[in-house]
Amino acid sequence: MKPDDLRRLQEKRLRRTVARAYDNSKFWHTWLDQAGVKPGDIQRIEDLRKLPLCDKGYLMPQPIEDRVIGDPKGHVTAPTSGTTGERLYGYWSKAYDDYWASIMYFRMRSLSGVGLFDQMIGLAYTIPRKPGQVRAPWSSLPIERRKAALGTLEPVLSRIGRGVYNLQYLTYGIEEVLPEIYKACPEMIWGFTSLVRLLADAVASGKASGLHPKVVLCGGDCLDRASRSYFESTFGCPTLQMYAANEVGFIAQECREKAGMHIMADSMIVEVLRDGEAVAPGEMGEFVVTPLLNDAMPMIRYRLGDVVRATDEACPCGRTTPMLKSVEGRAEDLLVLGEGRMVSSLEIASILKADRTMLCQLVQEELGRFKLLVFSQDQPGVREAAMVSVEKLKGILGPEASIDITVVGPREDKKKFRITTSLLKPRLN
Repeated sequence: MKPDDLRRLQEKRLRRTVARAYDNSKFWHTWLDQAGVKPGDIQRIEDLRKLPLCDKGYLMPQPIEDRVIGDPKGHVTAPTSGTTGERLYGYWSKAYDDYWASIMYFRMRSLSGVGLFDQMIGLAYTIPRKPGQVRAPWSSLPIERRKAALGTLEPVLSRIGRGVYNLQYLTYGIEEVLPEIYKACPEMIWGFTSLVRLLADAVASGKASGLHPKVVLCGGDCLDRASRSYFESTFGCPTLQMYAANEVGFIAQECREKAGMHIMADSMIVEVLRDGEAVAPGEMGEFVVTPLLNDAMPMIRYRLGDVVRATDEACPCGRTTPMLKSVEGRAEDLLVLGEGRMVSSLEIASILKADRTMLCQLVQEELGRFKLLVFSQDQPGVREAAMVSVEKLKGILGPEASIDITVVGPREDKKKFRITTSLLKPRLN
């Protein structure tokens, strides 16, 4: 679409979203009233600035019936991972669930450069299983809807679907799902960056030779330079990044040009803010999103808690959607260096993940004082290897930074991993 046409579509959907939220949600009705704003005051994208930012901290205490439109049992549940705190149970309308599915199937493949019928394997983490439990609980509504829509053809068509797309859940290690990955022989592999690394390690060690995907797609965790280089050399194909969140859906993805991530702008309005103001292209700011198509649970100026870099550059691929330059990590994981300077998880990850023999996390305890946690057995050579990373970290944090090394033992689970965390709890807004 031409940018002007896309903007008109966004604003038309924005007006409908705000009006529907005000008329049908007790929480959003009160939220707008407290801001002194009526739905008619929100006509253009710039009018969103009349409203305060909202986040999980505001939504969590609210009764579900106050923030969800309609019967929650008739919606698709979309809980957050809970990696950075308590899980927020989001709800999608049936129409938005269909939109999400089509975006994941068609646009993901188009941006990645793979065919509609190329086999795709997804890697996801699930909580430790109980005896007889296949995976973590999830909404059964999509399955019921599929059976109702397809009738007697459902078993056949679902089998065809599984032949094209297969999601594998693991808890303790990649060995749990290696047989299924081999069986699928996928042209496309996607999952959390940390889980893709487990598969890459298996390939590099010879445990999973014979995999030849056309593309690898990473999400959930930030894709740093060291990991991208490792995946591309190991799998022998391009590695791209995607950005999504269960509260709001599929947000953005790189194409093969790797010039930035194309935003799904027909379904959301995004802002990149610092101190409440839009940042300049290339600068780091907090990601704020207003979804436009989810009639079940509206979100207006919702802070995901992530830090990104904006860009106004056009992609060589010719797509005209706005783009994000990069996803830098969580806002609360920013490291504070003083005088307004902050360092993101992505910058630290490019150093710590360069050494594939160790898994490390950098914790900021106070200004100028850090602790490097090494998830490994305390054996000869571990601390010496960690010291190499410490010296490189001081190139970013400053030569005067105090960085203590603590060996804490291997991690037991494989869920999404935070490469940095700060006890200072910094905020950009």
